[in-house]
Amino acid sequence: MAIQKTTLVSLIGRLESLDDVVLKLSTLDYFHPEKITTKDGTSFKEASGENPYSEPLDDVRSVCAMAGIDLSGIRSDRPATNTHDFDLEAAKTYIRSYKDTYKKAVALRDKVQQNVQDHQMSKSHLEMLHSLNTSFDELFSSKFLKVRFGKLPLDSMPKLAHYDDRLFFVFPFAHDKAYQWCLYLTDERHSAEADSIMDALFFERVRIPDYLHGSPDDAAAYLEDILKKETAQLQSCQQKIDGMRSENQQKLTDLYKTVKFLSETYSVRRYVGTSYDKFALGEYFEFVGYVPKDRESDFESLFGDIKDVTVNIDRGDDGAVPMLPGLITVSSKRAHDTGVRAERPTKLKNGWFSRPFEMYVEMYGVPSHSEIDPTPFVAVTYTLLFGIMFGDVGQGVVVAILGYLFAKWKKSRLGEIIMRMGICSTLFGFVYGSVFGFEHALDGLYHALGFAEKPVEVMNAATINVLLVVAVAIGVVLILGSMLLNIYIGLKNRDYTKALFSQNGVAGFVLYATVIAAIGLPILGVSFSLNAPIILLCLVVPGFCIFLKEPLGHLCQKAKAFPEGVGGYILESIFEMLEIAISFVANTMSFLRVGGFILSHAGMMSVVFTLAGMFTGAGNIIVTIVGNLFVIGLEGLIVGIQVLRLEFYEMFGRYYSGDGVPFTPISAIVHENAAA
Repeated sequence: MAIQKTTLVSLIGRLESLDDVVLKLSTLDYFHPEKITTKDGTSFKEASGENPYSEPLDDVRSVCAMAGIDLSGIRSDRPATNTHDFDLEAAKTYIRSYKDTYKKAVALRDKVQQNVQDHQMSKSHLEMLHSLNTSFDELFSSKFLKVRFGKLPLDSMPKLAHYDDRLFFVFPFAHDKAYQWCLYLTDERHSAEADSIMDALFFERVRIPDYLHGSPDDAAAYLEDILKKETAQLQSCQQKIDGMRSENQQKLTDLYKTVKFLSETYSVRRYVGTSYDKFALGEYFEFVGYVPKDRESDFESLFGDIKDVTVNIDRGDDGAVPMLPGLITVSSKRAHDTGVRAERPTKLKNGWFSRPFEMYVEMYGVPSHSEIDPTPFVAVTYTLLFGIMFGDVGQGVVVAILGYLFAKWKKSRLGEIIMRMGICSTLFGFVYGSVFGFEHALDGLYHALGFAEKPVEVMNAATINVLLVVAVAIGVVLILGSMLLNIYIGLKNRDYTKALFSQNGVAGFVLYATVIAAIGLPILGVSFSLNAPIILLCLVVPGFCIFLKEPLGHLCQKAKAFPEGVGGYILESIFEMLEIAISFVANTMSFLRVGGFILSHAGMMSVVFTLAGMFTGAGNIIVTIVGNLFVIGLEGLIVGIQVLRLEFYEMFGRYYSGDGVPFTPISAIVHENAAA
């Protein structure tokens, strides 16, 4: 049950060295940072919740993507310039200015490019009409004729003969592989009919721009002059864009490196405090946090090569390190305001078997330094209870294998827990003689070992009562064990109310053990009588102590017994005694579920075999396999949850509060910030 000892440390250095310190700090998995504030309570700008570099970083990326600057190979492990000299507002102004200028240049280029494309298309159209010797102006100025230029599919040309009697005329020009270029004329009265016929023949109209005059050759020559000017203008626009990119590429990539570095390390910079030292005539920064005691030398040597940086270690364990003028940690300020010593972060340290179960402890809350680490107790009791409630050799092996694969695949502590659960389930499966629900599959093994039958016959009616009694007995042992842990913690912290007089202290232990002995020993055939001395010493006195636990605790501390009055305390204690009695009964009976799940497991497998018996051959095998998988998945999940409930409600509630501060390494904070 180990809570690893931690040491308070601080880093103090000139602001010019901040980037080097941040780089090394951001990768540490053994440094828990403490937030720093000013003594007057005003926080630093860096300590705000929102990352001020996220938006500028997105803007730089957007601008570089727009300019075609590749950022994929650019590392951000170091800034391009010293961040102490970095002006965020100036960077934002530069990004906005470059973005606006670049957008305008691109918009002008795109406009000129579109004009070039339009004019080139018009020129290609004119090339197909060059045999027209008439001026466009003469054709389009006619008051009585309607003129349509365009192209008609070659296979539609023969179909025009069907419309010789209609009042419109088609004049063909050049043709390509698919189309015949032409124009058709008609008067205003017949224009709608002519348009309808030509649309039916898939005529595609080509509009001649208004700025084209004269014959097609004249118009083509005019377009040629325009295209030359526009092509030169397009080249000029592209050169301007390329020049903007080449002139600013280095500045943009440097800006990207710096802003990205600042953004990624912002979660580290949130914990820095800065102050001006008028004696040293310079600005200084400071980080404060905790490291495990066995990593003090590693932390000290890590920053030894950085100029003007000092590592301070609280070797006296008095919870204080040198602070820059006007600075104080948030936890120290809170402790000063409340009069309660600042809580050190809790870093758990357990052996290979118990380590995965730290996950369950962290779910409830990590222990404070005034408690004990319950992880080993949870590891042993959780594993045993699951094995008892889900005992089956075959299914236990499957659960262990699944847990192993899950642990290897996902690097999950839950997978390691499942693997231990499966192994314990397998061991208890040998006790019950169950292999994938076959209750007599191991009879030959037991006979070879000299047993007449398997140790526990779950399906025997005579065994049911025994299983339920044993389940309650297990609960009694675990509850008493939890009380012993509570007594130890109370004595360790000199909390005599908790250790001696509470329902989970010595008084509660004696009272509960006596009542259980009076009820349970006769059931087991052991003679036990509640005579007057036992009733007085083991029931009345402990009950009286529990009733008056707070006044007795106050007297042990040489304080006033009833600081808030006698009457109110007595009334409150009467109801509390009723609650304590009910909780003792409920907590004890809650362990009946241990025996209940032993029976339900055998019952569920009996149902599986009943269903399998309705089939023969392959059907029987398939139903048996599917039924086992169903039981493993459903009952395994339910048993796991129920055991966790027993841990949290029936045991943790008697000795554990989980009010500690979790040890959060700064590397985890950086990773979480990067993921977000």
